[in-house]
Amino acid sequence: MFQNKLRNMTRTKNSIIVFFSSKTDRFTIEYCDHQRWVISKDKVSQLIPDSMASLLRTAKSASDWKQNDLRTYNIVVRNVDPCSFFGREPTNLPESIESFRVAHHWQDVDDNFTMNLLRMLWFASGDDLARESAVDDFMMTLFVAIGYTSRTRFARSRRRLSLIVCGEYRQATPDICLLDDQTTILLVQEDKSYVSDTDPEPQLIAEAIGAFQENDTLRRRMSRPIRDHVTIPGITMRGTFPVFYRIEVTSELADAVAAGIYPPHETVVLSCAPPCRPELSGTISGMRDLEFREVALKYFEAFKQFID
Repeated sequence: MFQNKLRNMTRTKNSIIVFFSSKTDRFTIEYCDHQRWVISKDKVSQLIPDSMASLLRTAKSASDWKQNDLRTYNIVVRNVDPCSFFGREPTNLPESIESFRVAHHWQDVDDNFTMNLLRMLWFASGDDLARESAVDDFMMTLFVAIGYTSRTRFARSRRRLSLIVCGEYRQATPDICLLDDQTTILLVQEDKSYVSDTDPEPQLIAEAIGAFQENDTLRRRMSRPIRDHVTIPGITMRGTFPVFYRIEVTSELADAVAAGIYPPHETVVLSCAPPCRPELSGTISGMRDLEFREVALKYFEAFKQFID
């Protein structure tokens, strides 16, 4: 049944075509831009175990992904302790942010940059519906303050990525992405559950798959070696409360999502959230609290190792 499904996929403006060769006993996935991936028939059968065959997979943008979509592609998220996540306990603070670390309000500082950063922090952790843009502004400025940007690394907001899923092109639009030249190296997705029934975690992971696919296409065009797997760091933000992710995307997973089939190997995504007092857990105020701000900044500093 699934072989027939693959054979019968037809080309549209935003799709791929999959066909089977009896000579080579292989399926070939051909994209609209004439890229081709070849998958053996045995691998296709492995990609679709009986227990997962009935799960529905549809072509959808990253913003529409739910937890069930992660299960359909054999993806699990595991929350781990900071030593397992970072390789050590986060203890170091970013350089040159002392005034931001200790100032409660923007009126407490003299330099314009820190004053602006504190203003953005307060807007990003507020209750108004304009918080989405405020979180984006805060994160882009924070990345500059803590050294995530450089001469070649820069942040962009709402950069549209392509996500090839179930044979069709869809969109993956992270709130913030960090690029090194043209390569996407970090993603930020805001928790927008305060305005809609969304979960930032599956959205972030879908965006990482889209980033892997797009980075792979870029490397092909530049005649660079293709990578079999890449760990893409990601952050979800509920107001100014961050959760950090290490998302390992393999070519096997990206191929499976592109074809809408179940990958044989489990993908484990690691997550880690800064500890906080119980009353702060899951709130939007996050880094307004000076004690939590210091802890979060240490986590941001430790997380930098995954983009350097």
